Amino acid sequence: MNLITKTGILVVSYVALTATAQSCADSDMNDVVNNARWCKNECESGRSGMENQCAGYSRMKPGAESSDANAIREGFEFCHTDNGGVKNQMNDCYNSRRDEFLSRIRIEVFNLHPAPPPAPPPPCNPTEVITRKFDVEMIPDLGTVDRRDVVGAIEVDVPGELRGILPVFYRDDELIRTMGLRSLSAKPNASTTAVVIASYDVKNDNSELFRYRVKGTLDLEIKKVCP
Repeated sequence: MNLITKTGILVVSYVALTATAQSCADSDMNDVVNNARWCKNECESGRSGMENQCAGYSRMKPGAESSDANAIREGFEFCHTDNGGVKNQMNDCYNSRRDEFLSRIRIEVFNLHPAPPPAPPPPCNPTEVITRKFDVEMIPDLGTVDRRDVVGAIEVDVPGELRGILPVFYRDDELIRTMGLRSLSAKPNASTTAVVIASYDVKNDNSELFRYRVKGTLDLEIKKVCP
């Protein structure tokens, strides 16, 4: 008698555990998703007598949008308020497979697919070469023995290392090709770069007799702060 009783208890306990472990099979989850979709479709149909369905839908939809599984569960219960079996099936899936419950209803009922991950930032190059135009007057360099020398001072709006320059010279506003390059220097500071170009007029012995200008472009390599 005692052995039968104990055996009976063991058998009953085993059956109960087995039922609990399989409380939400795949077919149950499919039914839950279909029943949630039914609530949405019935409310959106516009037919009369859909008060429960629309009350549930009005709770489920913002829950799906905010990924609130509990709000979806509450809305589902509003919709199926008169059907205990459907509600129990839903609660079993909610309790045992909540992430899947939320994901499938969001995607399959409300078409709310997960947002794609943000695109990675483009690779950061710690240096960049920029081009600047310039147009400055060149003044006679009276500190040199050669009176043909003229100097132009260019201030660039960013600090950087000079990587190239393409100068075009003018004498009394006329383009000339008789200028020789004496020296070229660039000195960056905190916020600008000072570029000095010293030239001389091959066909003029006295630079004070004319007005000189230099125009063109120059390339600076600047440093950037990478995140």
